Amino acid sequence: MLHLLSTVVLFLLIAGIYYRRNRVRHLIFMVLAFLTDLGLVLYIEITRHAVEKVAGGIPPILIVHVSASVIVMILYLVQIGLGISLFKGATFTKSLHARVGITFCCFRATNYITSFMIQPS
Repeated sequence: MLHLLSTVVLFLLIAGIYYRRNRVRHLIFMVLAFLTDLGLVLYIEITRHAVEKVAGGIPPILIVHVSASVIVMILYLVQIGLGISLFKGATFTKSLHARVGITFCCFRATNYITSFMIQPS
């Protein structure tokens, strides 16, 4: 179920990127992706107590996965801030928003791929 939701997030992100020139659609898809991803992180933490497990010694792939997850959440917030600036008309952030978006996509792909390599407990 979690992998399915994570796949849905990827499709939302792809749709958001596709509609990047349509501000309203882009915003809708990206906000939905963020809220779904945030919900996944909260669900995993609540049901699996992920933070405590990470602190207790874990396999290297899980370290990569958790690190990518944290970076993804930080980059979501950066992108939201840059997006708000763009919505308000600050054109200087447009190229930065695009560059951070590429970095975000790399980390989100890492998060997605590594999620299939870890065993839930």
